[in-house]
Amino acid sequence: MKILRSAGRRLVTLILIASLLVTATPVGAANDKNENINESFITAINSIESFSAAPRQEIKIITDYLSIDADSLIVAEKQGYSVQDSISVAKIRENTDLTYEEIKQGISSYSSIFDFLIAIEQYKGVIENWKFSARTISGLKKCLLMKYSMLNIRDAAIISELFNSEVFEVARQNADSSIFEGLPDSCTSEEVTGVYAFLAKYKINLNWFLDYTEKNNIKWKDFYAKVEAYFTAHSQKAALDDLTEKT
Repeated sequence: MKILRSAGRRLVTLILIASLLVTATPVGAANDKNENINESFITAINSIESFSAAPRQEIKIITDYLSIDADSLIVAEKQGYSVQDSISVAKIRENTDLTYEEIKQGISSYSSIFDFLIAIEQYKGVIENWKFSARTISGLKKCLLMKYSMLNIRDAAIISELFNSEVFEVARQNADSSIFEGLPDSCTSEEVTGVYAFLAKYKINLNWFLDYTEKNNIKWKDFYAKVEAYFTAHSQKAALDDLTEKT
């Protein structure tokens, strides 16, 4: 009995969170749903083994509740997903530009579809609130699928546009990883302190930073100043039309 209750709670949590995270429906609207409708939805989900073979009545309850068409659920299910996971996958397809192959890649990178959904919502927040180029958006998608932290990716994405570089090279894949691997032995204590503070603040890759500044003969302090000046001037919402470094 405990196992069944636990599975039920997991099912309900996953479906409701999936519905809220990847649709435009306000949270308040979801919370206002009649409790009887919620129960009908849960009953319908638990009563079917597949969308393609489900009775029309159950399909209508499910699709009305999730605001999604039945064909989307059936197509997602044909990719090999369970009933519950098909809902999440169909919602991802409906609300992002991710292909089924990309969704499969993303799911394999994360510990669960739930974690992938959270990352997708963070990814959407970044690209919707900042006017990035198509190149950078493509790079951000690559970072999403490779499990880069979407919470720490925004500044690296801006810096990648500022210096005409690829965001997945600029960003640190793991924001908690050491940033000192490869730091030149000739660095002074002041330089070490400066680069530590800068990389920790903007979550960028040390190897890219060293390579870029060396190839372009840019002093570290000048690089810091250019980045700080941009962020100071654009502290709220980026207007990145003229960001690209002229080389």
